[in-house]
Amino acid sequence: MDGELVVINLQNGRYYASGGVGPAIWLLLERSVDVSDVAAAIAARYSLAPDVARTDVTAFVRKLELEALIVAAAPPDTPGDSSFPDGIEGDYVAPTLTTFDDMEQAFALDPPLRP
Repeated sequence: MDGELVVINLQNGRYYASGGVGPAIWLLLERSVDVSDVAAAIAARYSLAPDVARTDVTAFVRKLELEALIVAAAPPDTPGDSSFPDGIEGDYVAPTLTTFDDMEQAFALDPPLRP
């Protein structure tokens, strides 16, 4: 949606908006690309220092894990396509993840969440 990624966690009803390179990271992770290869793809696309890309990607992936939006998995038998996703435009902006909890009761699969 307008360059942002919107994700809903149906377990807790929270939804999230991700901007910057967050959508590109998400798309690469969907392809089963290893986190280090995601960072390399981001660094290459934006002529970014590899350590900056690695730090930003790792921090963003950690946030996704903490929010239970992704879980660590064993590497696939064949590596994922680490080419930079189509449709991602603009200059480098570090990935962001904003949490919204105003629709928890409506989005959760098993309401009510709180007494």
